[in-house]
Order: sequence, then structure tokens, then C-alpha cells
Amino acid sequence: MDTILLSIFFGFMGFVLWSMFSKTGKGLMLGGKIVHTANDEITQTQGIKKTAIRVHLIETKSGTKQVGIELSDNAKLAASMTPIRLSKQEAETLINMIKEVTDKT
Repeated sequence: MDTILLSIFFGFMGFVLWSMFSKTGKGLMLGGKIVHTANDEITQTQGIKKTAIRVHLIETKSGTKQVGIELSDNAKLAASMTPIRLSKQEAETLINMIKEVTDKT
């Protein structure tokens, strides 16, 4: 019984690690296949916590292309990834919102 539980636990942990660190796993979390990743990324470090923002072009199963934003938080013994998927119109609205705010800084 212990062997079965350990196998299930390690299988689950392997799936989680694969999802967080592989391109295919991240694509699945974003709801499609990663076709392109932007060359630049934003990285911020605060103490032991590191946050990275990456932007991907995602192709969904229906063939539509969307913008995928990956927010990754990493610290010692901890990691999380928040996937955000936007349509082209939503991404353009986000760009305009950012431009509006940065023009006032």
C-alpha cells in the first residue's frame, strides 16, 4: 500500500514540476501551444523572492492565436506560476492602460 501511495505522490509531483518548467506544460496551463516567446522578460528580485513576467503567443486547439502572460514567483523551496490568456483586443486594451499610466509618471 505504501508503494502505491509513494508512486502516486511522486507521479503527481513529477507532473507539477513538468507543468511549471517545460514549454509544453506551460502551454497547457495557458490553454494551448506556445508558438513564440518574446525575447525580453521582466525580472524583479525582492529578498529571496524572484518574480518574472514572460509573454507568449499561444495557439489554441481551435487554431486561434492569443497572448499568454506568465507570472512566475520563485523562492527557496517554493514556486508558483499564474497563467493569463488574453485575446488580441484584450492585449491591446492592456497596452493602452499601461501607456495611460506610464504617461502620468
